[in-house]
Amino acid sequence: MKDMDIPKRLKQTYSNMKYRCYNPKDKRYKYYGGKGITVCDEWLENRREFFEWAINNGYEDSLTIDRKDSNGNYSPDNCRWATYEEQANNRTNNVFIEVDGITKTIPQWSKETGLSIGLIRNRFENGEKDLFREPEESLIKVKINGEYKSLYELSDISGIPYSAIYQRYNSGWEI
Repeated sequence: MKDMDIPKRLKQTYSNMKYRCYNPKDKRYKYYGGKGITVCDEWLENRREFFEWAINNGYEDSLTIDRKDSNGNYSPDNCRWATYEEQANNRTNNVFIEVDGITKTIPQWSKETGLSIGLIRNRFENGEKDLFREPEESLIKVKINGEYKSLYELSDISGIPYSAIYQRYNSGWEI
């Protein structure tokens, strides 16, 4: 494998990985090198080893390198290629919520329920029991062409962001 055959983004991934682990001037250093996270000797001493591992383990330009154990080092046994969503669910600051024996992160619950991340997080932080109930404002119905629609339905139909419709409704504007 020649250097010119290596995707530019993969070369950048390798450089960024080393930089955040070994350069105290990097703004992300405190989360990586500052916590003792390193790049394995195999990859550090021979970047071709990293490139070959990447290509043989599903590298695509749309994916990011992810450490399975977010406290572990960059090494073949601890790394994988993941989507941005998968990687977001592997962060050390994630909040995990268990409901009926199923544990998910707040973004995962948000995606499943259709409720905003902020709404779920606020309810969780306030100790509310029913995290996934419909927001009170979703019970607001307005009559449009003889049919009653929720503000969420109006948002979907019109393409106007829900927050704008809710603000207008609260300000007394006609829908």
